[in-house]
Amino acid sequence: MLESTGHHEIVKVFHKGPDFARRFIESCPDFPLKEQAEQLAQLDVPEAGALALSMASTGLFLGTRPDLGVEVALAAHELLREAADRQGSGIQDFTLSGVALQAVQGLNTLRKYEEALRLASEMLPLYGDEPKNGPSLRLAQILALAGLGELDEARAQLERERNAPHTPLTALLMTQIAASVSSTLSPITDSAPPSADSNYYTKLRDVADKLSATLDTGEMNEWRALNMVRDATSIFLDPTVAKDPDKLRSSLKELEVAAEWLRAHQMIDHESDALWGIYLCYSRLDDIAGAAAALSRLRNNVTAARQLSSSPRQRTEVVARFPHLYAASVAMLSQLERPADVLDVIEEAKANAFVDDVELERDWTTGASADRASRWLPELARRCGTNYVSYFVDSDVTVVVLVAKDGRIHLPGPIRLGERNLQAIVQSAEMWPVDTELPVFDWLRPTLERALVESGSNLCIAAHGALIDLPMQRAGVGGNLLIDAFSVTQTQSAYALAMATRLDSFSASDRLLIVGNIDVTMDPRHARADIGLGTRVNDQIVWRTEPPREIGEVEWRHCVIHLDDEGHKESAAQRLQFLLENVQDFSGSHFSLEQPPDLSRRELRSLTLRFLAKGGSSFLAPSWRVTKEISSVFFRLFYNAWSAHGASRAAALRAASLAIRDEMQGSSMDWAAFELTGDMR
Repeated sequence: MLESTGHHEIVKVFHKGPDFARRFIESCPDFPLKEQAEQLAQLDVPEAGALALSMASTGLFLGTRPDLGVEVALAAHELLREAADRQGSGIQDFTLSGVALQAVQGLNTLRKYEEALRLASEMLPLYGDEPKNGPSLRLAQILALAGLGELDEARAQLERERNAPHTPLTALLMTQIAASVSSTLSPITDSAPPSADSNYYTKLRDVADKLSATLDTGEMNEWRALNMVRDATSIFLDPTVAKDPDKLRSSLKELEVAAEWLRAHQMIDHESDALWGIYLCYSRLDDIAGAAAALSRLRNNVTAARQLSSSPRQRTEVVARFPHLYAASVAMLSQLERPADVLDVIEEAKANAFVDDVELERDWTTGASADRASRWLPELARRCGTNYVSYFVDSDVTVVVLVAKDGRIHLPGPIRLGERNLQAIVQSAEMWPVDTELPVFDWLRPTLERALVESGSNLCIAAHGALIDLPMQRAGVGGNLLIDAFSVTQTQSAYALAMATRLDSFSASDRLLIVGNIDVTMDPRHARADIGLGTRVNDQIVWRTEPPREIGEVEWRHCVIHLDDEGHKESAAQRLQFLLENVQDFSGSHFSLEQPPDLSRRELRSLTLRFLAKGGSSFLAPSWRVTKEISSVFFRLFYNAWSAHGASRAAALRAASLAIRDEMQGSSMDWAAFELTGDMR
């Protein structure tokens, strides 16, 4: 299928949607980070698809299909240009120029010099002045000219580069040009036109050597520091060399010197590149403590860079530079058996994802609540009376951290199940018998035996990766279902839980609103909604309908908001999205849906996070459709338990679910459908 694939066809495939994009990546020959590229491709975000293609093109260049790598890079560039045109300045020029450079370099590697020259000529007006990749694009153009035998023009361009004023950074890049020209001339000579004067190649090499000598002053400066980073990390391109302890130690020494100089001169981005190389050296030398320390410094740099970024998209790009940073950190700290540090890293990664997913213009994780989770989460668990369980899923292992309601932090051993294993488990979830036990909960057995978690208490689970799609209440442990021993609630992260519980809990009898029809076609300022008010009468909730009211006239804070599912022309998804777009403050409120909107489980989760980001405290909805009878009984039992009998939200959820299972003889598709996210009190 891939033999004749051009970049326009690849773009069309990605336009069809994430499933087609993922299948395209799957069909490519194996390359490093292919699994991560597949995960990016299946996200319904154009930039994620383009990034997946960029990762694929890099791997294909280094593998057996550089020709396909060129087409993939061109497709990535086209998708990124579309996103940049659609969304303004969110896409950075260095991202666009990077994939353009990949394509031009690939054509040079294939000795398709005429195509490389044509593409470089198209890209240089766009990116020639971009400081990160512009000089390398000029290098690619010079190499293409030399390959075509246009030696006078190639030499003239090299002379212009030599005589131009250079900053230390461009000096480094020009030295790379000089070195690349010298190393590339020999293979070019083999295929040069017969009429070409070989003396021109000698002259060209002389110019390159002079340029290199002019720029190398022998002093420690930006040029030398970056050159040290480049040369020291180049050993990882050769798997054999990267296993040699002597070469690793030599590279480590160079990288540490460069990193310290770059840090002293506040060149944080370049220091981060050196720190990643330091981590690789330490980890391959089996110095886990050294590797963990390098990653800690790198995470601090990433946090500082995120604070300086002006938009969610830019913050995402900061993290995307080091896609394995958090997984590597969790792995190193787990080996060192440092549970508090593991918790901090996991929650930092999840907090970043939270503020970026809901596209908060200000990175709220830079505030006090983003301080190391191990410093404040134990007290939050004590205050809420919950056992916080945080999962982190990597490619081949899952790590779990427990913060018990007594405030102690526990790090059970790693679970030997990775993302693909868990995806298979989730896909078979509908066929589970009710007593299915999952390996992801095996750690609970010894924990229960040591009474670290009491039976009957709340488990607040922060899932990750494929576990997000798992109906937790149906899972079993120790011969029983979780729901038999615990109330089970959800959260995205400790940070999201802190936001949801920052206000005092309230009684469900205070203010209850049931939202019926909303005219979503009207101007949001004047859109009217059918609102019902709930009151408690003899330990029962009784609803009464009021005349339609404008959205702006309704007080949406500190109340219970319930979307029913009976006879409305607008779908639950339309009404929910309309409220989230046009109501700015849900402080302290609880939201429930009688039936799930026509959205995927992850899309519903995204809406839930948007509600929490606007101050909401908890969100309750079934993850799949249930009968009207089941839904009506569940919510009557839930709200009566919470409001009339003073139970917590978590306890009310468990009581209503067990009643449907035990008294109505409902199947697990009935009682396990309802999930509570956020405040469990």
